[in-house]
Amino acid sequence: MGGHFQDILDSLPEKPARSRLEPYRELIEELRRRGRTFREIAHILAERCYLETAASTIHDFIRTRSQRAQRSPRRSSNGTKNRCPWPPL
Repeated sequence: MGGHFQDILDSLPEKPARSRLEPYRELIEELRRRGRTFREIAHILAERCYLETAASTIHDFIRTRSQRAQRSPRRSSNGTKNRCPWPPL
C-alpha cells in the first residue's frame, strides 16, 4: 500500500464502540480480576443491572477489547511507530 494511503489510514480516528456492554466495561473487568466466571458475570448483570446477556457475549466483549489494546500502535519517543523487528509473513 502506498505511503499516501497509509498516512490517510493512520490519520483516521478509531470508531467508537457499539457494544451495549460498554457502559459496564469497568464492572466486567473488575469482576474478572476478582475471579468471576463469564456465566457469573452474566448473572450479576441480569440481576443487578437488568441487562440480559450470554456468557459468550461477555467473553467476546473482553476478548475484543484485549485484542484491540494489543493491536493499538505504540509510538516511540520521536513520534514514529515502532516497527516489528521481523518481516511479515
